[in-house]
Amino acid sequence: MDTSIFVAVVGVGVAAIGVGVTVIVMLVRGSYALGRNTAQVESLDQALEEVRKEINDVRSGSRQDTQEVRQEIQELRTEVRQETQELRTEMRQEIQVVRAEIRESRAEARQDNQQLRAEMVAGFARLAEAIDALRSEVQQSNHVLSALANHTHDADGLIVFTVPGTAGRQ
Repeated sequence: MDTSIFVAVVGVGVAAIGVGVTVIVMLVRGSYALGRNTAQVESLDQALEEVRKEINDVRSGSRQDTQEVRQEIQELRTEVRQETQELRTEMRQEIQVVRAEIRESRAEARQDNQQLRAEMVAGFARLAEAIDALRSEVQQSNHVLSALANHTHDADGLIVFTVPGTAGRQ
């Protein structure tokens, strides 16, 4: 196997592995962010559940306590909305970063592939030149062998070689 072809194949393999590893890293990062956001939402759900319990306790108490609980609930709702909005913003930013990294890795892979293709084309061109040179040498050797095989002797006993014409060469 020609060295340039082998290098091209290995290069394509390395580029493919690089893209695969990059995609896996990006998926792990996204999964981590999703898990963290899920945990925060669950924490907020628990806080909301605690507030609901306090509301039930207050209902049996005075109206002033109920008013305070309502205010706390409103504050918690506002806080939950803000936290949810922040989480959404963070997730969008993470997604944009991951998408940008994917685009970069794809662009690098395309560039590597184009370079490898150019190297392969050059290698094939060199191989074709070598094959043409060998073909020419084989044809020349065939003509010499044909001349040796078709020799005759003249009247003085000297050897006469008949070299075939070059009209049939390609």
